[in-house]
Amino acid sequence: MNITQDAPIRASLPTHPPSPSQVRPTLIDRMAMHIGLRLLLWGRDRSRRRVSSEANARALLAQDVRHAYDLAVVRTGAQPTIR
Repeated sequence: MNITQDAPIRASLPTHPPSPSQVRPTLIDRMAMHIGLRLLLWGRDRSRRRVSSEANARALLAQDVRHAYDLAVVRTGAQPTIR
């Protein structure tokens, strides 16, 4: 007989939601997140400027086509093809 079947089930997550005072990040955490977001956006902007405008336009067009395809698949309920 397998012993693990008879073992009690233990919840690994707390059964009650944390209070709002426990969820709010500290001032240092908020500053770090703000700086990280700024660095992420700055790096994204720099990489876009390195690429030619034609290549950027092609990438944006491909992104729009993929988005339109995904919307059409959702609306029709068809199975999406593998990309």
